Amino acid sequence: MSDFDNMELSEDTEMGDALTSAFDQHDENIAEEVVAAPAEAIAPVQTGLAGMSDEVPAPAPETQEAPAKSNAPQSWGVAEREAWGGIPENVQAQIQKRESEIQQALTNSGEARNLANDFQKTIAPYQGLMISNNAHPMETVNQALQSYASLISGTPQVKAQVVVEAIKSFGIDIHMLDSMLSGEEITEPVNPTLQAVQQEMAPFNQFMQQQQQQQQYQKQQQYQSNEAELNTFFQNNEFAGDVAGDMSKIMEVYGQMPLSEAYDRAIQGRPDIVQVLEQRKAAQAAQNNNQKVQWKQNAASSIPQGQAMQSGAPVANTMREALENAMTGN
Repeated sequence: MSDFDNMELSEDTEMGDALTSAFDQHDENIAEEVVAAPAEAIAPVQTGLAGMSDEVPAPAPETQEAPAKSNAPQSWGVAEREAWGGIPENVQAQIQKRESEIQQALTNSGEARNLANDFQKTIAPYQGLMISNNAHPMETVNQALQSYASLISGTPQVKAQVVVEAIKSFGIDIHMLDSMLSGEEITEPVNPTLQAVQQEMAPFNQFMQQQQQQQQYQKQQQYQSNEAELNTFFQNNEFAGDVAGDMSKIMEVYGQMPLSEAYDRAIQGRPDIVQVLEQRKAAQAAQNNNQKVQWKQNAASSIPQGQAMQSGAPVANTMREALENAMTGN
């Protein structure tokens, strides 16, 4: 017979005190007895987990600052850029260094290229004249600059010599030059008919000039707007630089359309880009599926083993807790 059977208790309050005293006396000798929940109590939970919708969001991962990732050079092809992540970081650093050096060299040579372009634009209106006189552009510019320097900083004799050479070379009328130097006003004869026509056409010419200025202003505004839109689009679409030429051809054939539509059409015409996008989509789907599976596993493992869910009764992990539950009617 146990210690509890030998106890002589006459009142309910004394029974509670006796039980408490017995617990205190024998706790160290009583082994923990886990009251296991029946299998049917766990079954509804497992069924509920199995029937969970795939749309259940995965728990948000702990926010950790990821190390800064370097991007592949934009001059690389699509497939090469996609493989950038598999290149060791030290090799990436060397590649980025070389690309930076190349970009710096291009920047340094940009000023020379701009100067050459400006020079070409400057002499373009006079190309025909120089060709007809068998004059090389560089030689002509060199001679003009020499004359300019002599007239700016030369002695009076040197300046006079430059003027004399110009008079001889270009057939300047010295009598007219003399008259102009003496301050005489030289007027060319005016054709009355031509003068009347010019006066008649003056309002029309003014109107046309205003229209041209307005059109030029509108074109400039439209150009700036298009340029801003294009820059924004290229920044927000990864492969825009790769398909820019294709987009231009599509718009040329099919007419004007939104940049996004031309971009999508151009992408469909690039199997290498389509392959990269499909690979990314498949990888993302696999990652999402793994997250859902992990979430379900975490949810299932979070249910304490032996928890009696079906009966709603509290779980007793020790003999003492079981007796206390019995005393309180639970």
